Amino acid sequence: MIRDVLNNPVPVRFRKISGSVLKTVAVVTMLIDHIGAGLLQPMLLAGSHFFMPDWSGGVSFYYVTRYIGRMAFPIYVFLLVEGFSHSRNLKGYALQLLLFALLSELPFDLALIAEGQYANTTDVAGILISEYRRIATHQNVFFTLLLGLLMIILMDRCFLLAKRASDDAARKRPEAAGKRSVFFYLLALLSSFVIFVVFYLLADLLHTDYSHHGIILAAVFYLMRKALLLSLSAGYLYFAEFVYLEVYSLPGFVLPLFYNGKRGFIRGGLKIAFYLFYPVHLVILYLVRCALL
Repeated sequence: MIRDVLNNPVPVRFRKISGSVLKTVAVVTMLIDHIGAGLLQPMLLAGSHFFMPDWSGGVSFYYVTRYIGRMAFPIYVFLLVEGFSHSRNLKGYALQLLLFALLSELPFDLALIAEGQYANTTDVAGILISEYRRIATHQNVFFTLLLGLLMIILMDRCFLLAKRASDDAARKRPEAAGKRSVFFYLLALLSSFVIFVVFYLLADLLHTDYSHHGIILAAVFYLMRKALLLSLSAGYLYFAEFVYLEVYSLPGFVLPLFYNGKRGFIRGGLKIAFYLFYPVHLVILYLVRCALL
């Protein structure tokens, strides 16, 4: 009973949300967030309060978009771990994330990184040359997800190898099975911690979106995946305490409790379309901003 509550206190009959619905929620809230960061904020800094009666109203509306957008990232990380658990082709999954990370980097820089006098120019080459310092210290979220996936693949491999070594030792020396099992498990934990530290540092070195915070969340969701309520609670408490504005991310940590474990309607070409949405919507936001400013 206690174990079931720690895993998920929501009764099965109320778990009606598929992975596709979660992904749709993440995409929509991400779009709202990027409208705030990539369109409303530059307009406010330029002195425009768009359709609001005054500047303070514009600022308030901007913050509402950012609050709503906090839902997206925890859902994406939750789905990343789910994808890892169910994928039959992890290499293909990682390569897909890498491909879209590379495709999205320029749109990400144009829509969300360029600022000031470069916020409303279509001179892409000028932006890249003049804003190279800011661009070099901001990489899109696909890189964060890719690092998170590679980390949990390696961590999982450590635990798998430890289990195999423990099983082999038990067959050869049954009387020492317990001690050897503990030894190999501790060795896997130590190896996983080293892997975690490496990817933590890589995220900071590459300046990926959410940096090491994203790596921590991926590790928490992976290591505690069999205790869903605990993993979501731990993830939210960390984000609310240490990541700017993430106290508003609570809905993104609650919705996975209603996940039914099914993929849903996003399959095949539609899956690729959801990936493409990220760079495409950033390009559109950039062009709209250039037209308005």
